Amino acid sequence: MTRMEDLPSVIRMLQASCRLFGRRPLSDDAIDLFFTAVEDIPWDEYEAAWQRSVRLFTHVPRPSELRALVNVARQRSAEPLALPAASLRPGEEFVCRDCEDTGWEKLSCTELWQCQACRRVKHHLYDHPYVRVCSCRQRNPVYKGNHPLPAAKLPEASELRE
Repeated sequence: MTRMEDLPSVIRMLQASCRLFGRRPLSDDAIDLFFTAVEDIPWDEYEAAWQRSVRLFTHVPRPSELRALVNVARQRSAEPLALPAASLRPGEEFVCRDCEDTGWEKLSCTELWQCQACRRVKHHLYDHPYVRVCSCRQRNPVYKGNHPLPAAKLPEASELRE
């Protein structure tokens, strides 16, 4: 929770945003109202939402906007990745450290490293995980052992005549 001892940090963030966006400093009443609106948000989530808002918005963020950023971050962190679980026996090591022998390399789409799927040029509302086919698939014996190639389909006789 954002505690009373966090109030000076909240005030500094608010006043810095006012200067950044060319607004006059907020009154004490406005700061009290703002703090009351966000005091139930844990400090680390509040701070992360604030940093994201400064990159996304062109105005001082409202408590409802910060709350929305916190909720999006919570949803994204709660979503499981649909990847097979990597399993090792004691003393074993992965053949491929990038994908842990699953065949899927886990990556995170951020402002600096962007996935092919979202192709965002501007700032993201949130960082999100994604996967891509690992380059080890063709040579990784563990992956090949767990994912045998499908049997080749033989052409029909009518297809051979054409």
